[in-house]
Amino acid sequence: MSTHPIAPIPAPQVVAALAIGTIAVLMVGLQPILLGELVDAHQVSLEGVGIVAMAEIILLGLGVVLGDALLPVGQLRLITIAAALAVAGLDGLTLRASGDGAMTAVRAAAGLAEGVLVWGTTGVIVRTSNPARVGGMFFVLQTLAQALLGFLLANAIIPRWGWQGGFMALGILALSCCWLAFAQPARLAPLAQSAMSGFRWSARTVKPLAVAFLQLSTLGAFWAYLEPLGKAAGFDARGAQTLIAAVLATQVVAGSVATFAVCRLP
Repeated sequence: MSTHPIAPIPAPQVVAALAIGTIAVLMVGLQPILLGELVDAHQVSLEGVGIVAMAEIILLGLGVVLGDALLPVGQLRLITIAAALAVAGLDGLTLRASGDGAMTAVRAAAGLAEGVLVWGTTGVIVRTSNPARVGGMFFVLQTLAQALLGFLLANAIIPRWGWQGGFMALGILALSCCWLAFAQPARLAPLAQSAMSGFRWSARTVKPLAVAFLQLSTLGAFWAYLEPLGKAAGFDARGAQTLIAAVLATQVVAGSVATFAVCRLP
């Protein structure tokens, strides 16, 4: 019996959903650049950078979990538009926030709305015929977008418009999700019970999750302070930011390898 006895989602709708999710996680990859600029502008303290970064990432994950538990898949388009407007508004509000507490509150709220957008993308991915491969494509797409936007921030946007220009760019991209919402599925069919069964907690299933948790915890703790560390190592602001974009680009290579391997390795 098929594990996905629902109508297949057309490829253009899948692409639109992946684009929405990609926009939702842009800030996660760009945190070192934009938060580093906030430190230089004395909008947050060096000690507060880690708190602001942690709050947004944790609330993004919480947004995905709450979306899965509480939001109706039959209203995907409406929810996407509402979440996109919330993200854009909070990106704009970031321009007005100052201090560790205010910035943490604004970016945490933005993370929650971003998580709802990622929830919608995840809902589409798990309803495709090959979720593992589409998930790998999503990783490559989001990291490539982060690398490209990071390069633009470092070499065009921030030198001309400062950190404010970076958050304005994120807000504009978030608004584009309102248009993309009409290209993705308007609603999602509930997953068949067979599609949700088969998983069991065991040492075998916990180990890869533990590896991913430890890897991402280490990377996340280092990532938030990458620009200040780069400057301490002798880079200027543009050099440190360009280096961050280069790190993201190498992740694209790794994601491409994973996407290729998932269909060929047991």
